[in-house]
Amino acid sequence: AQAELTRLLAEADQSRLALLSLVEDQQQAETALHERLKEMACLYAIRRDMSLNLTTEQLCDRIVEHLSKAMQHPEITAVCLCLDDKTFTSAQYAPTLTHSLEAEIVVNEEHRGMLCVYYTEENPFLLPADQDFLNAIVVALQLWLARQQAETARRKSERLLNETQALAKTGGWEYDATTHTLSWTNEVHRILNIPDDIDLTNIETALSFYEEEDKQRLEQGVLTAIAT
Repeated sequence: AQAELTRLLAEADQSRLALLSLVEDQQQAETALHERLKEMACLYAIRRDMSLNLTTEQLCDRIVEHLSKAMQHPEITAVCLCLDDKTFTSAQYAPTLTHSLEAEIVVNEEHRGMLCVYYTEENPFLLPADQDFLNAIVVALQLWLARQQAETARRKSERLLNETQALAKTGGWEYDATTHTLSWTNEVHRILNIPDDIDLTNIETALSFYEEEDKQRLEQGVLTAIAT
């Protein structure tokens, strides 16, 4: 009887340990799910901010704010975002912090900065999940910076073209054979004395501002370009 009782107690202990392990696994799974949901919400907020008309400085400030709240332990999280010659930090950041995760910011193969997350107390990061999260934010920022860089280059090129055409008193146009629309440079408006609010995307409207002889040459040029 004593042996049977001992066996039953041992089985009960094993069952209890198995149940505790199951509960612990479920709690860990729920914690991990909660952290992933926080990360998804953070990425969504950052991408939403990127769709707004924000300056680079404003966006960097918001990234620091969102990331600080999204880490597993926001109460001891410090964030430092270095971009070009500017630094953006959270309230808890201090230059003496060393326990960190880092991700390099590279745009068009050029080093632009670093995004670093620190814990102000000795607390382990969740690897590789935390590093992947940090990398995802940097990838989104890199794409945004590349688009901003391309847009700045486009505006600069357009301004240079307009200034060059104004000096030379020449204009230019482009015909899209797919949409059957025209694009004219600003100098064309000035040469032909056409108000800026006149829609010149329609070829018939645009050609009506030319003399008949010039109009025929332009029409022939468009037809030749389409044919070739």
